[in-house]
Amino acid sequence: SPQGVEEVTWVVSEAEKRLFSWAYWQFKYYGDFTTASRPGTQESFYDAEGNLQFAKVKALSRTYAQATCGIPISSIFNETSSHYKLVYKSVDCKQQPTEIYLNEQWYYPKGFSASVIPSSAASVNHVSSNVLHIVHAASLPVGTEITVEVFASK
Repeated sequence: SPQGVEEVTWVVSEAEKRLFSWAYWQFKYYGDFTTASRPGTQESFYDAEGNLQFAKVKALSRTYAQATCGIPISSIFNETSSHYKLVYKSVDCKQQPTEIYLNEQWYYPKGFSASVIPSSAASVNHVSSNVLHIVHAASLPVGTEITVEVFASK
């Protein structure tokens, strides 16, 4: 339901604000006795007829940093505008990238742009569908505050 999608969005947004990880595991309802929802299909990605609950899956498929080469300060995704902003302090990463997941099909269907501030700190590489690597400059001082932003093309 729209109310259920709002609830999912609220929960993951609140976790994100606190830099908490989260997981959602009910792919299909197979008589899972642990669910509190009745009918259990409400918790599933699919309804009782086997149709994908698109709005719920989209709400869970947010842009986020899968790995941060640094100490995260904030990570915020706006599901309405598809704007994502990650702020972190660099550490000595031995050339390991920060990796960002983004659902290009659902949130960036017309493409996207990404930027790093300061621009000399790193470059953005679109390494595969739905994955960006932020590759840090070899001379990047430890403790540099880095901001990465992703914007949907209009």
